[in-house]
Amino acid sequence: MNDLTGQRFGHLVVKEYIGKSRWICLCDCGCMTEAAAGNLKKGHVTSCGCARGLGIVGKRFGALTVLRRIDKDHYECLCDCGEKCTRSYGGLMHGGTTSCCSCTEKRRSPSRKKYFVEGTHLPQIQLDKQPPKTNKSGHIGVCWDKSRGKWMANIRFQGKRYNLGRFDHIQDAIDAREAAEKEIFGDFLTWYEDNKGK
Repeated sequence: MNDLTGQRFGHLVVKEYIGKSRWICLCDCGCMTEAAAGNLKKGHVTSCGCARGLGIVGKRFGALTVLRRIDKDHYECLCDCGEKCTRSYGGLMHGGTTSCCSCTEKRRSPSRKKYFVEGTHLPQIQLDKQPPKTNKSGHIGVCWDKSRGKWMANIRFQGKRYNLGRFDHIQDAIDAREAAEKEIFGDFLTWYEDNKGK
C-alpha cells in the first residue's frame, strides 16, 4: 500500500489511513473528510466539498457581504445595517437570503410579524413540533453524517446554527438536541410568555 500520509491533493492534506483504500484528510477550510486513494490521486476529490463556496467570500448577496466560511455549508455575513449573521450557501446562491434577521423582520407583513419575536419564528421552535417528512432520524436537528459515519445534532436559533456534536448512537444525538431545545427554546418561550403584551 502506498502511504499517502502528509501528501496534498488540492485543498486536502492526508492525515490517516482508515482501511479499504480510504483516508481521512484535513481540508484547508478546517473540516475533516474521508476519501478513496484512487479519487485523490486522479484529482476527482480535491476538497471536503467546500471548494464550490470558497469563491463567495467577499461577494454581495442583496444586503449581505460574505465575510468568512464557518463550516461546510455556512458563512458569516455582514448586513448593510451593520449586523452580522450566519447564512447557508444554498440560501445565498439561490436568493433565499438577502439580509439579516433584523432587516428581514422589518419587511414582514403585519399578519406574519406577530409570529416573530427577537428574530425568532415562534411556531418553528415549539417543543412539540413534528419533523418534516424528509427527516430520516425521526427527530428535528438530528441527521446522519455519512462522511464520518456518525449521527450529528445541531440547533438553529435567531439566525445562527449551533453544532452539538457527532455521536455513535442516534439516541445520544437526540438527547443532545433535546437538552439544547430545553435550554435555548425553553428559556426563550418562558421569557416570551412572561413578557408578551408588555
